[in-house]
Amino acid sequence: MRQRQETTRYYQAPRTAPRHPVPDQGTRATTYALRPVHLVCGALACATATLAIAGSIGYYVLRGDMMAEARAERTELVLQYRNHIDRLRAEIENLTSRQMVDRETVEIQVMDVLRRQQDLNQRHAIVADLVARAESNGIYLGDGKPLPPQNHPSTHAASRPSRKRISSLSAAKAS
Repeated sequence: MRQRQETTRYYQAPRTAPRHPVPDQGTRATTYALRPVHLVCGALACATATLAIAGSIGYYVLRGDMMAEARAERTELVLQYRNHIDRLRAEIENLTSRQMVDRETVEIQVMDVLRRQQDLNQRHAIVADLVARAESNGIYLGDGKPLPPQNHPSTHAASRPSRKRISSLSAAKAS
């Protein structure tokens, strides 16, 4: 049996007329071959440029709205801060007025205590004077109770009762 001889034949398409016009024989023509990678890169570049242009146009169209919204938010923040500052100032004024009222109340209480102390000093002076007059007349208090200490006469000179008042007090006690 005979073996077949292997031959490789390549397919050749039938010759047709070229798709592009053939230049005249005297002119020189340059032909460029584009690979698919180059076509894909070119398409991507065109798509990127289109999106960039559309995005920049959209930005410029919507920029006014975005700026107005940002201004409105900023204004709202400023108003909130001002309201908060006003509330804090009112609270400070309230605390200050309370402190003033408390200070006035304390001053009134101190004045009341001073008035009571003056009354006690006057009563002490009257009692001390009565005790001194009683001892000078020969009446001694010997019940064992200690007498209040004698105050220095210079501190109570202005608050000493007059002779008329002492005599009216002693007359009231006698009756």
